[in-house]
Parts: sequence; structure tokens; C-alpha cells
Amino acid sequence: MTDLLVSEVYLMTHLVDTTGDTTLLIESETTMTELVADCEPSVIETLEQGVPGPRGEPGISDGVTMNLTAGQALSGHRIVRFNALGKVVTADCGDAAQVASAIGMTLHAAEDNATVAVIRTGEVIEPGWAWNPGQPIFLAHDGLLTHATPTAPDAAFAQIIGYAINATTAYIDLKPAILLT
Repeated sequence: MTDLLVSEVYLMTHLVDTTGDTTLLIESETTMTELVADCEPSVIETLEQGVPGPRGEPGISDGVTMNLTAGQALSGHRIVRFNALGKVVTADCGDAAQVASAIGMTLHAAEDNATVAVIRTGEVIEPGWAWNPGQPIFLAHDGLLTHATPTAPDAAFAQIIGYAINATTAYIDLKPAILLT
């Protein structure tokens, strides 16, 4: 005989042996349901890991990528922010009003009002880059990237947007902006 109360989709399960019966505790964020069965648990089938398949073609990383609307013509690999209309435009370290407004990097060029992929976190590969591995990458002017730390009076703030993994690969991970005086 099995008693079961189903109240919602569950996030986590635990199998617990209590006094000879098998108890399945099913927990969600708000409820806990207990399933008691009068049978012993058994393994139906044990499988082994198969041979890994071939490596896939390079593409967009498995980081956080958003499809947004461009608020101006954009080049690829530029740091962008939202404008007042909710569209993305280039960010600039020289404008103090833009401190903490960068949202990510464009993955390709886009025309004004076109859809553009913007990555917030993850790897980006560009064969034309020549980064110094392990070094931080900063936001510069007009959404450009630089290894050089922005300084006043040319820059209003400094913001690390990621780190160089190797000469042609950056890991995008926007850090808090630091206002310069």
C-alpha cells in the first residue's frame, strides 16, 4: 500500500529507510511530501558512462547570453548598456553617468533596431585579439576593450569586464565599476 500526496512540482528528493519501510521524502521550496511504501528499494539497472563523442564546433559559450535590440549601429565585441528606450548602445568609461551601467559584450555587429546577442558571462573567442593571458580586460571608450587600466581625467570610472584566458579568448565576467576622482 502506498500513500502519496501530490501538491506541486518538486525540486529535490531523498530516499530514507525508516523502520523497515521505504520512505521517499519529496521537498519543494514550500512543502514536504512523504511517500511510504511497504517494499524494499531495488536497483533496476546500472549503466556505465559511454565513450564521449567528438568535440563540437566553436560557438557561443554556455554563459549567460541575451538577445536584445540595438539602439544604434553596433560593432561586434563591444561593451554595451541600456539607453532610456531599453535598447543597447555602447558603454563608455569617460561618462560618469554610465558608471555601473554596462550589461555585457556584443557577440556580433548589428544595425540600429536589429537584434544583437549580448553575453553577460562566459568565454568569447576572437582570432584577431592579442590579449595577455591572466590579465584583466577593462572597458575603454566607445565600448572598446583594453588591458590598460583607465585613469582620470580621461576616464570617469574603471570597470573590469573579464579576463584573458589566452591571446584570443576572453572570459567575460563584469565586475563592479570604480568611480575615479
